[in-house]
Amino acid sequence: MIEGLILKLVNAFIENDLIAEIEKESYVYSLLCLIESWLTIGSILLIGFFVGKLFSTICFCFFFFTLRHRTGGFHFQTFKYCYISSLFLFGIICFICKIIENYNWVFLGLTFLSSLFTAILGTVNNPNIDMNEDELKAARSSSKWMLVLELLFIAFMQWMKISFDLIAYSCSGIILCTLLLIVAKLKEEVKV
Repeated sequence: MIEGLILKLVNAFIENDLIAEIEKESYVYSLLCLIESWLTIGSILLIGFFVGKLFSTICFCFFFFTLRHRTGGFHFQTFKYCYISSLFLFGIICFICKIIENYNWVFLGLTFLSSLFTAILGTVNNPNIDMNEDELKAARSSSKWMLVLELLFIAFMQWMKISFDLIAYSCSGIILCTLLLIVAKLKEEVKV
């Protein structure tokens, strides 16, 4: 449905000489990725708003998506499954954060373990992305630097005694990103 609307929009751009026919595929793909990202992030933020955790959800989105962009990980073949699973996983995160909200050490310990796995795995090369060796090396370096920055920010929030709710959601972003990396490795979805 979304792809059909984007295709009509891009065709209208071509008919009005705003873009060249040769650029059609690039524009369709780019707009599709952009709209799907906005839809997913917007829906997650809406859930966060309805459960009374909007600021915590913003922290989760920032930590998860900035790291995920650099590390890759498991991907479904269609946006529908990706979207549904993203909302489902975020619902589980909300539930887990509520259940163990008084056990700070659990989130911090899991974040430490997740960080070790992410540092070791670095970035996985999904066949759909198909990075060359230089791109993969740059992505691995970038993912490690982003991980360090996120861990320093969590340490800073802990030191400043900021609400642990924000820290738990931030830690959950790192933990989920690592789990998706591990699933990709286990399913051998990655290209070496």
